[in-house]
Amino acid sequence: MSIVLENVSKKFEEFYALKRINLEFFEGEVHVILGKNGSGKTTLTKLINGTYQPSEGRVIINGKAFSSLNPLLAKSLGIFTVHQELLYFPHLSVAENIFIENKPKNSLGFISTKKMLKLSSEILAKMGVNINPEASCKNLGTSQLQVIEICRALVQDAKAIIFDEPTAGLTSYEIENLFRIIKELKQKGIIIIFVTNMVEEALSIADRITILRDGEVVASDKVTSFNLNRAISLIFGSVNRTYPKLKVEKGPVIFSVKNLTKSGIIEDISFDVRSGEVYGIAGLVGSGRSFLAKALFGAEKVDSGEIFIKGNFLKLSSPSDAIKNGIAFMSEDRIGTGLFKTLNIADNIISSNIWNIVNGFFIDSSRQEKIANFFIKRLGIKPKEISQKIATLSGGNQQKVLIAKWLFSQSLVFILDEPTKGLDLASKVEVYNIINELARIGCAIIFISSEFSELIGMCDRILVLREGKKVHEFSKKEMDYDRILKSAMGILESK
Repeated sequence: MSIVLENVSKKFEEFYALKRINLEFFEGEVHVILGKNGSGKTTLTKLINGTYQPSEGRVIINGKAFSSLNPLLAKSLGIFTVHQELLYFPHLSVAENIFIENKPKNSLGFISTKKMLKLSSEILAKMGVNINPEASCKNLGTSQLQVIEICRALVQDAKAIIFDEPTAGLTSYEIENLFRIIKELKQKGIIIIFVTNMVEEALSIADRITILRDGEVVASDKVTSFNLNRAISLIFGSVNRTYPKLKVEKGPVIFSVKNLTKSGIIEDISFDVRSGEVYGIAGLVGSGRSFLAKALFGAEKVDSGEIFIKGNFLKLSSPSDAIKNGIAFMSEDRIGTGLFKTLNIADNIISSNIWNIVNGFFIDSSRQEKIANFFIKRLGIKPKEISQKIATLSGGNQQKVLIAKWLFSQSLVFILDEPTKGLDLASKVEVYNIINELARIGCAIIFISSEFSELIGMCDRILVLREGKKVHEFSKKEMDYDRILKSAMGILESK
């Protein structure tokens, strides 16, 4: 099989997600598509599997040019995708999921469960995995479901398999097993297209690497032409140092929490945050971090305790009370609770303070456009078209829109719950720079993260939670990764 992209571009409205792509994929080769979030990796694979059609150029498969390839046609040609969001039917068996599209039949033309189980056992054994073909898929882990998707492709005579961010959520052992399977597929002459933003992962599995940046190919060659430093440089271009913390003069206390308690979840939590301060909250899973964040925003009820803004007692009955009093909350679930995925960039930005641009009963569209363009320029949001739907943006750009939304609300206090979760290095640095800007203009920032290294890099103080209790508060000089980890684990004595 041969797959060639010839001068392929993909345009969404006025925004080019891919520009003039020329690539060839070879049998028996692992071709890694590497790039940061929003670089065009997934768009490229969707052109190959027929989900998208090119705006310009041609996809050539086995020497035949296609200008309107579709998923069914791509499958009939042997092109399959193992998606990041795995496609399976939880209440069907493993065997039924493997043969969901081509159930084997007996000599009379009826579906043969016996034959399906036998063939499933054989192909699972060839994959080197111990999965019962009669087991229900609802109880299986991510790595096992991945194997089932691979088997589903193989029983349909796959000639090319696209892996879209396949290692997300896998343990190191599961990644090793996946790589073993991929190498076996390569030996069968199958084209492997492996999409990732993990550089070391790419270098370990690839025969050939293509690096995308802003929708364009910046390098494409055999893996021997790359090392870690060169790959990072090509992916990110010029990147600021990892934690670009600014020294900001601190003002008076803006936000105070006194003895906040919720039975069985958090107990007697107190702290103050000053103007221009980045206050970190660290803790392991189950420490009460996310509950505390939601409670500070009025999204969770507490049994007792008080919250003050600029010395004034604040009664939080709901998030609307928090918003009215200048508190912004960025949930770790950007799309689920932070943004409106069916709306465009401009509508999302004004959603936190919509009454500020209403003229009579209608939104002042001219003012909305000016506001949206101001924040797009200020935060470097891509694409720059305010009409772009939020669901089509990369994770990093969705995060920027969420920040713009709360900046427009003129909030004083920013509660950031896992603000860099799922972002690549360059997008993380952009978020860190925005946090610096919030501190510079005098906001109080509460930064909650499971990544202790970024808290150390960006925060002025760090509070450590364990089992809902405040066990330590580290000043900038006292911050040390091992001490914070030991504190979170209960090894370091409380003080």
